[in-house]
Amino acid sequence: MKFITNIKNPDELQSLSDELKKVGVSSFRIDFGAHHILTINNEAVKEDEIECALRKAGCKCVCFKQCNYKA
Repeated sequence: MKFITNIKNPDELQSLSDELKKVGVSSFRIDFGAHHILTINNEAVKEDEIECALRKAGCKCVCFKQCNYKA
């Protein structure tokens, strides 16, 4: 799955990695130029779970749906 994010530097990667692992995503790629995250996961992980994990990691984007996480 591909997501647009506001990640601008590698310093934010650890938090992102930790949150994605919690929902079952163990591998992902980031295009810093285009601000895209491509997740590599099995189909059991729902898109909403990944979006919420991205929010918890501090990523914000108007393309994200509503999530129950409150910062």
